[in-house]
Amino acid sequence: MTPRRIGLLHPGSMGAQLGKILRAGGHEVKYCRAERSPRTIQRAQEADLRPVNDLEDLCEGTEILLSLCPPEAALDVAQNVVTAGFTGLYVDANAVNPERMGVISSLVTKAGGSIVDGCLIGPVPTRPGTTRLYLAGATHLTDEISVLFASSGLDVVVLDGGVGAASALKIAHSSFAKASRVLAALAHALAAEYGVQQALTGEARRRSRPALAEPDFFATVAARAWRWAPELAQAGEAYRTVGLPDTMLRGAEELLRTWGEHKDIEHAPLDQLLRELRTDQQGGA
Repeated sequence: MTPRRIGLLHPGSMGAQLGKILRAGGHEVKYCRAERSPRTIQRAQEADLRPVNDLEDLCEGTEILLSLCPPEAALDVAQNVVTAGFTGLYVDANAVNPERMGVISSLVTKAGGSIVDGCLIGPVPTRPGTTRLYLAGATHLTDEISVLFASSGLDVVVLDGGVGAASALKIAHSSFAKASRVLAALAHALAAEYGVQQALTGEARRRSRPALAEPDFFATVAARAWRWAPELAQAGEAYRTVGLPDTMLRGAEELLRTWGEHKDIEHAPLDQLLRELRTDQQGGA
């Protein structure tokens, strides 16, 4: 296949790995190093991505832009891309709700560009079979993105329905997956107060496999809380839009923000994490 000129916003853990996959496929992948952390720049270098100085440089001559950023920044990133003059194919793979995706789509298409709605479910794809990239939009556009990842470790699934379908899937999946982990943490915090945490874990393992049986995973949850909290905020908006209650999601979002200081640190002690939940509740009473 003919190599494509691709821009990446931004090379975080997931973005850098996708950039690495695209580079292995023979494509040129650029990223904007302005305001990026040393860690992000190092990831980009390790993935053999080409740095440019600003967003205008990133957009110039680029055929496809892949947006992977925190959900609360997705709309601003799209607006900045449009302001920079990009009129190619914009792939928004952020955890935004369908309504927000609709706004982003309007921005891009009114400026003369085209858009594919995407979502990633699974960990950073370092081996086959773990992670899926779901795509939605016009068939000729989703086909254009699918072929970029052919024979890679990333599974691509094209959804029926137009722009917004992939975002809806991500929000539906993440609202359950993230909130259930937070509820499990609360359950363990209560059990710890009464000295029955081991019994709770044993009962959960006896009856089920879910989050309640995996308290050791809370450190990973805390490390990702800075990303998960905004995702749940997006999910809450989506639930409200269709007349469903968002109370539990808002509560889970608030608790995730309690763990915000553990960003990207996956070894916080379990007793500390549970104690932080308890202290937060007492302080807010």
